[in-house]
Amino acid sequence: RYRVKRFGRGGVVRVALELVRRYDIDGINFDFIRYPGRTFPDAETYRRYGAGMERDDWRRLNIDRFVTAFYDSAIQIKPMLKVGSAPLGVFSNGSGSTTWGAFHSYYQDSQGWLRKGKHDYLSPQVYWDLGATKDDPDFAELLRSWKRNSSGREIWAGIGAYKPEV
Repeated sequence: RYRVKRFGRGGVVRVALELVRRYDIDGINFDFIRYPGRTFPDAETYRRYGAGMERDDWRRLNIDRFVTAFYDSAIQIKPMLKVGSAPLGVFSNGSGSTTWGAFHSYYQDSQGWLRKGKHDYLSPQVYWDLGATKDDPDFAELLRSWKRNSSGREIWAGIGAYKPEV
């Protein structure tokens, strides 16, 4: 079990828990809970703290620790709180897409968070122009894949409603 203090005094976990404590909220949604990409410059930090793990696994574990620390602490404060996030729309290669997806390229194991009971729902970001190119994922297959891997938790497709062309 990871303690909140592990993430630093001014950490995002501490701030999010402060929201849970101080305000009458029913839920919290994390929008950008991932690395910015494979080329993120963390070589020195990885060298120092990677403990012999593969870099990709270490990065994924960092995000998983955040998710676990927040969820476990928040549910102790407010047991009825709903916690979720808006992961990238493609989880991994083979889930209705030819791209690598969030698991391999951004270190988001969002389906794992559902499996481990550390999220109550996901709202995958399906924001692209569907069918605009031959490389676009099949929308229906992609959502079926999310649902198949939901571990009985809620999946609400996040669509780019701000895009008039969709």
